[in-house]
Amino acid sequence: MKDHSLYRPRLSIEITEEQQRALQSRLNHGEGKAVFSVLVDEVISLIDDYGDIIIPLIAGRKAKPRDIFPSIKQATTVADKVGAQS
Repeated sequence: MKDHSLYRPRLSIEITEEQQRALQSRLNHGEGKAVFSVLVDEVISLIDDYGDIIIPLIAGRKAKPRDIFPSIKQATTVADKVGAQS
């Protein structure tokens, strides 16, 4: 019998070597889980709100995540304001 208390769901996707290097150079150990958990939650929420049309928009690069993910758009706006004040 499997011990379900040890089971941890994981997301495994293939990325390019360039993407891997870029992420490794920009994210500290452990930050990936925090970042990608938020992105997964946002994608789930978008699909719940707008249906499957979101998938080809993102995958086909018709919409930039920073423009459609509310939390990313908000963070970008805040970062832009902070940068303008510097």
